[in-house]
Amino acid sequence: MMKDLELVINELIEFILLNHVESIPEYYYDVFLNYLGVTYLGSKNSDIDVVINSLLDDHSGIYSPIGRKEKMSLSDVALIDCYASAIYAYDDIHFETTSHPTGPVMSALLAIARTQSISLKKILTALCIGMEVECRMGVLLFSNNNTYKGYYTTGIIGGFGVVAALSYVLEFNKEQISNALGLVSCYASGNRGSHGSMAGSFIPAIACKNGLDVCNLVKHGMTCSINALIGTNGLVNQITTKPNVNEARQGLGEIYISMNTSCKPYPYGFISFASIALLKQLSISEMFDSIEVEVFSCVYELGCKKELNNKYDAIVSLPYILSRVIVVPDNAYCPITDDIVSEEITKMMEKISIIENQTLNDDEVYMTINKKRHHLKDAPGSINNPMSHNDILNKFKVITNIQISNQIIYKIYNEDINDIYAFIKEYMS
Repeated sequence: MMKDLELVINELIEFILLNHVESIPEYYYDVFLNYLGVTYLGSKNSDIDVVINSLLDDHSGIYSPIGRKEKMSLSDVALIDCYASAIYAYDDIHFETTSHPTGPVMSALLAIARTQSISLKKILTALCIGMEVECRMGVLLFSNNNTYKGYYTTGIIGGFGVVAALSYVLEFNKEQISNALGLVSCYASGNRGSHGSMAGSFIPAIACKNGLDVCNLVKHGMTCSINALIGTNGLVNQITTKPNVNEARQGLGEIYISMNTSCKPYPYGFISFASIALLKQLSISEMFDSIEVEVFSCVYELGCKKELNNKYDAIVSLPYILSRVIVVPDNAYCPITDDIVSEEITKMMEKISIIENQTLNDDEVYMTINKKRHHLKDAPGSINNPMSHNDILNKFKVITNIQISNQIIYKIYNEDINDIYAFIKEYMS
């Protein structure tokens, strides 16, 4: 098995070294635009103030996060941008690994773009490399592993995506990439116990900052054995006894599994996509006695909670989310605010029961309303029904509410932008 692990990691290193995407698929432009939109939206959240104030108590810098004016260090800017991208759970998801690949990678790339001129083409090439390595590390660690459900996968694998992307931009050699992959293994962290709290959206940001810090250390000479990743006592063997080497290697450089990452149509976790979509399809009124919602096991485990102490509980409460949408249908697209108390929503939650159905997938739902059973499969935002290009353009316009959004979109998709951060600073400040 050790030789197999060495093989897949060596192939990933070669992929980082040799990959030069000649024609960037429109998909990566779409996830980039989605990232800009959700990060700009999230930058206004009051939770961001908590982290910024804490960081500024210790030190300051010369760089500003997207949508903010505070001056911070480079790694702190990456941390804040990534937190903003994840804070409303409006970012994206790679369903096979339940990770959120774009935020950590792009936040770290844009941090580097504040220090040197990087073209849009180069940054999207780096995004493609980083997301692909991140997703394949997720497959390696988690695809054959039935015991990992407590890990927050983005926290474990997000740093690998950052290291891969920055290794390309910083032109690391093979030895430096190996050192960075080993070192970032020592930073891997995150568990789902953080769900239902402010820290639930913070773990991707930690992965982003860690990856950026690791690359800075390696750039200045830090070394780390690759055994920290693939050795007997390394990360892979601590997480799983069955690393999925074959699938992690399959088609590398030809098939991009990161393109199975779906942008989110709703500002909630994937646990709600099918149920929200079915509610909207049925256009139900409030004239019913009860709703029974049958969902897959992991959706039930993550989303069955009804006792709400704060907005963080609400974000992962399927009864709350559905009640919110029933009371005001447009809430399907509106992030949860600090004020979650509502007599209407509280009464509606009493009518909703969440039931585990192990025969379902996480992208489908059965809903019984007044004894009539309804079914929806392949929810919007799922792997078989991703948001379309036009859906993502419209989402960007709606959530940013920037008057020149059409101009921003046109330039991203049609012009050769030579300095991507200068562009963002000019058009999204």
